[in-house]
Amino acid sequence: MSISALLNSWREGSVAGAAQPIGLLAANDGGTAALLLPLPTRLALRYGATSAAAHRAAALELNAPVIELHSPLSADIDTAADLAAALAASDAAGATTTAGTTVGTAADGLQVIPLDGLGEIVAGDDLPNLIAACVAQHVAMSGESLRTDDVITVTQKIVSKAEGAIVELATVTPRQEAIDYATRWSRDPRQVEVVLREAVRVVRMDRGVIITETAHGFVLANSGVDASNVGPRSGEIVTLLPRDPDTSARRIRAAIEDRCGVAPGVIVTDSFGRPWRLGITDVAIGVAGIAALDDLRGSPDADGRAMAATVRAVADQIAAAAELALGKSARRPLALVRGAKARHSEEGSVRESLMPPDWDLFR
Repeated sequence: MSISALLNSWREGSVAGAAQPIGLLAANDGGTAALLLPLPTRLALRYGATSAAAHRAAALELNAPVIELHSPLSADIDTAADLAAALAASDAAGATTTAGTTVGTAADGLQVIPLDGLGEIVAGDDLPNLIAACVAQHVAMSGESLRTDDVITVTQKIVSKAEGAIVELATVTPRQEAIDYATRWSRDPRQVEVVLREAVRVVRMDRGVIITETAHGFVLANSGVDASNVGPRSGEIVTLLPRDPDTSARRIRAAIEDRCGVAPGVIVTDSFGRPWRLGITDVAIGVAGIAALDDLRGSPDADGRAMAATVRAVADQIAAAAELALGKSARRPLALVRGAKARHSEEGSVRESLMPPDWDLFR
């Protein structure tokens, strides 16, 4: 059934003899951006970051079909006419119906869907299976099938916690170099010591900033050592980067395939600064099931000329898009990214995106 046909049936008061449908536009934070309720439907209104799931469940209890929209819309939807106008561009994509839920999606859009249900992670937790359960829950509640070209993004912090990549600062005895640097720049000497321990090469130490290279090959601030979002013991513990983020991503992907029967791409993400620009952005530090890069060299550009140097950092682009939806302080570490068109690769590794030393003009 197309979106237009469903809306026409809605206005006429029946859908194949069933109850009139309820329209639900879920917000990126899990809340409800808009509801379209045919009178005299009695549906208790809910508010907050879990309201979309609550409205969905309540509608199904009423045996009412649900039109759930995932296209980014710029206006509130208050009537069937509003909804029809907003979805006119996506009507060509059609709709699928499963378990009483009708889901319409834009033909060529990029969707980033935060995944809820993951609690506080501690060392020793079976993170791959916990993530797989969250993905399965989303599939069951949304009525949408998981796709092999979907990508699940996972923030580094929960991977590090689960794998025990944590240091108790009370156990750290800083070397004199760390004490001197910390004293000069008002830093915790124990954290400086951990940064130096995690580095295989110190690129620069100046003005309170420490740029290092890690065993992974990453060049970044503070060796990836992080004291933020570590839970109630903030200030007493720091997290390290996972020892092998690619392997972490592969384990998560395998658990999702076991649980859902589909193996999407998986990206472990972390925040990096960038030379010559202010601000940070999320990048990929581990991948599974996708290529980290999309090499377009030799492909024609819009004018038919062969591109000579274009290699897209597609895994980094997906990581950055996911971070926009998840935010930094909302404690939402998982997202499903759909429509990114990443290239499938069973051998994909984040090492593809590391600059070879002989190419590095600034080494």
